[in-house]
This record gives sequence, structure tokens and C-alpha cells, in this order.
Amino acid sequence: MFRSQQLKSIEFELANKCNARCPQCPRYSQGKLIKGLNKDEITLDDITNSISIDIIKKLTSVIFKGTTGDPIIAKDFIPILKYFKQHNPNMEVWIATNGGLHDTNYWTNLAKILNSNDKIVFGIDGLEDTHSIYRVGTEYNKVIENATAFIQTGGNAHWQFIKFSHNEHQWQDCKELSKTLGFTNFVTLHSDRNFEESYLNPPSDQIKLEPTGCVSCMSANKKEVFVYADGTVYPCCYLGGMHSWSADTDTSLDYSMLKKITNPLVKTLHTDSLDSIIDSDQFQNFAQVFEKPLRPCKKYCSY
Repeated sequence: MFRSQQLKSIEFELANKCNARCPQCPRYSQGKLIKGLNKDEITLDDITNSISIDIIKKLTSVIFKGTTGDPIIAKDFIPILKYFKQHNPNMEVWIATNGGLHDTNYWTNLAKILNSNDKIVFGIDGLEDTHSIYRVGTEYNKVIENATAFIQTGGNAHWQFIKFSHNEHQWQDCKELSKTLGFTNFVTLHSDRNFEESYLNPPSDQIKLEPTGCVSCMSANKKEVFVYADGTVYPCCYLGGMHSWSADTDTSLDYSMLKKITNPLVKTLHTDSLDSIIDSDQFQNFAQVFEKPLRPCKKYCSY
């Protein structure tokens, strides 16, 4: 496992809160919000007190997305983003969001902070009549208005479309609309999560993903760590989200074994520096287990 001075990328889950209620999000188990969510959030003070400027200057990228939350909901998101940009203006910033929060002025100001190498990925799963079937709690027109304001101010926006049977007929229309609005990329996802026939169905061209052969851990190769909303630090986002997910999410032996391994680490950004956490024996020993990805990694990790 690499040491803190070799760190090149940090992925943050700034808050385990979200304005949306996507039915297949790991925030929910059997239709109910997982206990303990909606309470944790990383603040600017956490960042300035725990991550040295020396580390920030060496980063090639910083990622704001989430396993159980949307980064835009964090109250200190803009100050945190400005802090990283202040000390390393050339790092690449990647933000993933449902785009349903705040007004157009917020997104205009956000575009002014970022540069052409940075990007925001907007999750837009259809047009006005289908988008909110999966993105429950978000309003299509508001998302489009926010994304348009961001783009028109010079922002680099990507449209991410998850295919379901209820929206696949609009895939081409959405792709054409993305070009018209100025999105620089249109990404199609085929969800490999378990679908319930009574709720949401996979698209007709659903791809079944099977765990085969050896895989190379992207996080390890990128020298990246994941910081969860409660300040704990993990080798990757999948392991980071694990300690907040209910065992009911998946009852397989693989999942149970992986969850048992990923007990929450004691040190957090609220009390310790990032470099001391990464360089600790506890973290190094923990991360070493996953240097050669296990079968559950191959089965569940998207990367």
C-alpha cells in the first residue's frame, strides 16, 4: 500500500445526505432509509485541520461524489472546493450530482470556480415524464435549468443516463438534447444492481456482469483514498460505503464476509491528520488485504 506522500487522488463523500430518493440507492434497504444516515458531514474546518497544503499541492485529482449522499448538499461544499483550488489550481475536479438542489445562480458561480479540465456529471435519467420515476424527489425542469446555467457560464457538464425499460425509448432523444444544450459527453449506464420486477425493470439490452478472471484495483493504481462523511478513510469508495450499508442489502456469503472485514476504522479527519491515518499501521494493514482484489471486489465493485 502506498504512503501519504505518494497520494495522488482523494474521493470525498462530503455528506451522507441526499435530496433524492432513488429506489436502488444503497441509502435504502427494503424500502427504508438505513439507520445512521443523514447525520454526518465533512466541514471546511475538517479539511483545513487534517489535510496539509503539501498533500493538496501533490494531488492530480479530487472527486466529490457519493455512495450515500450528494456532494452539493454539503453546506461547506463551495468553500471546500475553493480551498482545494486555491492551493492546487491545476488539479482535476470531478463532481457527480443529481443537479436538483439550489438555484441557477449557485450553478453559475460554481462554473466560475472550475476550469475546462474539471467536470460535473449530472444524473438525468430520461425526459420530463420519465426522469423522476427513478430520480424520485428531483424535478426534471429544475435539473435542466441548473445544468444549462452551469454550461452557459463555461462549465464542462456530462449527462449520465441510466437505462431502464421505462426510459430506454427516450435514450436517443436525451442524447440529442444533451448536444443541443452543450453537454460535452453523454454516458450510458446499464445498472448491474438487482431489479425487482414489481418496481423497476432493466432495459431490453441489459448486460449481465459476471465476476471472471483477475481485476486490477483502480483506486490502488491511482493512489487514491476515499473519505466517508463521518471522516473515516478507506482504500476505495466501495469499502467506504460498506460500513454504512445494511446487511439486508445483500445476504450473500461474499457480501457478509466483505462487510465483516470492513469494520469502521477508529481514526477520522475530525481528530487526526490524513497523512497520519494513511501511514498508520492500522490503515496499511487494512489496505494490504485488498491490494489483490478479493472475489467480492470482482463481483460488486463497478471499477
